[in-house]
Amino acid sequence: MELVSLSCNQCGAPLRVPGAARFVTCNHCGAQLQVQRGDSAAWTEVVERLQEGQESVDRRLAAIEVENEIARLDRAWDREREGYQVTTKHGGRQDPSATASIVGFVAVTIVGLIMVGGIGTAGGGPIMFVPFVIIGAAGIAMLNSISKAKQMADGKQRYQRKRRDLLRKLEDLRGASE
Repeated sequence: MELVSLSCNQCGAPLRVPGAARFVTCNHCGAQLQVQRGDSAAWTEVVERLQEGQESVDRRLAAIEVENEIARLDRAWDREREGYQVTTKHGGRQDPSATASIVGFVAVTIVGLIMVGGIGTAGGGPIMFVPFVIIGAAGIAMLNSISKAKQMADGKQRYQRKRRDLLRKLEDLRGASE
């Protein structure tokens, strides 16, 4: 059996190790060592340090995975949010607002009632029902917008809760690596 002369990476004591050995314990300090071999040299590394290094790499990798999950969550929320948005009268997009919907409905109702009064004083007829149709359509639009605003608020709450949990997880991973 061929023996290789090495030094303990922990205390520097000389070691005589079988040529095929991968791990050895130093008889002088008791350190657990891994035998490393290159093309022209062999040396030892303390196993605990290797494990600490691997654990550090594992924590950093887990942190990167959580960061990627946060980015995916943010992109998913942006897409979901766009689905809730309503088109403005100028063609832009905005988040739905229950308050704005109610104010708009009240304004349309007032204008519609003024129209009914004007049509009534002009003699009425079948055109008298047009303002009521307009008010009804405004009521349906208001209910739709209020529903969208509620759905968006619920979706945003879910998103924020998930994001907060992921940020805590990321903070824990980063705190453990320091």
